[in-house]
Amino acid sequence: MSPRLLHLRERTTHPLIPLSPQEVQALRGVGAGLRILATEKPGLFDIETAQYVGALAGPGLRVLIEPKLSLGRVLYLLSYTHGIGRLLEKSGALGAATGLVELMQALYCQALERGLRSGVVRGYERRCEDLVFLRGRPDINALWLRRFGTFPPVSCEFDELTVNTEPNRRLLAAASRLARLESDLPEMAQTLRRLSTLFDGVSRVQYVGRLPQLRTDRRYAPFAPALSLAELILENSSLELRDGRLEAIGLLVNMEDLFEKFVVTVLSEAMLRAGGEWEYHPDGVFMDVRQRVKLTPDVVWWAQRNRAKLVLDVKYKTTKQGENPDLYQMLAYCVALGLRRGVLLYADAEETTYLIGPAGVEIHVLRFDASGEPEEIHARVKVLAERLIHLAEDNFRANRA
Repeated sequence: MSPRLLHLRERTTHPLIPLSPQEVQALRGVGAGLRILATEKPGLFDIETAQYVGALAGPGLRVLIEPKLSLGRVLYLLSYTHGIGRLLEKSGALGAATGLVELMQALYCQALERGLRSGVVRGYERRCEDLVFLRGRPDINALWLRRFGTFPPVSCEFDELTVNTEPNRRLLAAASRLARLESDLPEMAQTLRRLSTLFDGVSRVQYVGRLPQLRTDRRYAPFAPALSLAELILENSSLELRDGRLEAIGLLVNMEDLFEKFVVTVLSEAMLRAGGEWEYHPDGVFMDVRQRVKLTPDVVWWAQRNRAKLVLDVKYKTTKQGENPDLYQMLAYCVALGLRRGVLLYADAEETTYLIGPAGVEIHVLRFDASGEPEEIHARVKVLAERLIHLAEDNFRANRA
């Protein structure tokens, strides 16, 4: 029996959806920000979606959450922030894909197949083992303190040439996870399973949460697009296992994080010519002199260290003229950094300026529209960058006055 398919839309309330008790429990436990609200009618629920888009699958239920932006625009934001633009240009995946899961499967298949044309890369991995014969560097402390000078075996530390390297573990994990996702392109799942068999000798690892930065050498250059995609897949997908059984699997993209990273990336590139340092989520910003209340703005543009030119916060929200908590937050940033002007950048807002008289601070509410073709988006970026440069210059003049 095919699982029930539930179509939802990002940040939308879907009224009077019939759900069984098992489905309610499953949806409340998937961690996609879904709110399942009981109604006056038994068995019918209102479902409120959050900023997550993608697909979820559990026992007897498959959920698709569509983005408000077109699939092409979401793909463009993902490709730009993860450095896979060239792969996207050469790929016909968008035409065949009907959703985010199918798109990621098609792209990853192409990237992984290209990398594997020259075979799986071997690399050196550090090993620590008790051996009969000496190899590499012996652990003298272990020999005397644990074995009281008796050998063999000898505890040795050595480098071994192997396919079981961290890049290969990530490539295999991403292929395995994508292959288990329900999609409208079953042939892609079959291809991913076939490619997984080429990683014989590579350990299967279940990655959870944000991955540490990966260090590779030139041997992994053919796998660079696949490794970028693998990071994206592993950080935005999940497996729920209970008693050894697969309970739920999903591929979800947090549109708030994606929008923020994209805006910060394109603006930093557009403003390079203006000099200074563009710092994302800076450390060491505090509201008070004794540094007890830490602040974390999205971006601080520094003229030099400890001398800010502009502070910017990106909000993936639709608002009329800004929201009170955001305005309070920006006021704290400006006061802490000694700035007269700060910027709140919304996905959709009516642009305005708030003058906080006693503090002498101006908070500028601006809009950044991520819809349209890439050329249109970058044209808006150029205009916005010029506005930010002028605001930073106004801050500099005000601080000198």
